[in-house]
Amino acid sequence: MLPIVFVLLSSWMTRSMLDSGVRLAPLSVQTLSKQSLQLQWQHPTTLVYAFAPWCGVCRVSMPSLNLLQNENVRIVAIGFDFDSTDQVQQFVTDIGYDGEVYLGDAKLFQQLQLSGYPSYYVVSRDGAIRHKDRGLSTPPGLWLRTHSAPG
Repeated sequence: MLPIVFVLLSSWMTRSMLDSGVRLAPLSVQTLSKQSLQLQWQHPTTLVYAFAPWCGVCRVSMPSLNLLQNENVRIVAIGFDFDSTDQVQQFVTDIGYDGEVYLGDAKLFQQLQLSGYPSYYVVSRDGAIRHKDRGLSTPPGLWLRTHSAPG
C-alpha cells in the first residue's frame, strides 16, 4: 500500500511539470560569475536539478548528486529564488556539492513549469524529458532514473 501512496503523491506533486516526451530547447542560464550561456543536451543523459538555497530538502538531497555524474550522465544544478549569487555559492559550498551550478530566473522557472523545490528532469541527448519528479529523492532512486533513461 505504501508504494501506491508514494506514486500517487509524486504524480500529484509533478502534475504541473512538463510531461515525459516533451523536448526541451537549450536552456538560458547564468554562471555564478554572471556569464550567460545555453545549456545543450550533448550527454546521453542530463539531470537538471532545480533548487533554492533556503530549501531544507535540497540541503539534504543535493549532496548525493556528486555520486551520479559520469561520462554518460551530466548533472546540472540550477538555483532559483535566491537573494544573491553569494547566497547560492555559499549554499553549494556548505553542502559540499561539486558539480555544475547555474543561476535561473523567473522566465526559466516558468519555462520548466516548476512549482517547488527540489524538482528535476532527466533529459536525453535529443532534449526529450524522460523523467520528472519533485521532492526528496534518494541516491539509488536518482541513479535508477538517470541510468534507465535512454540517451
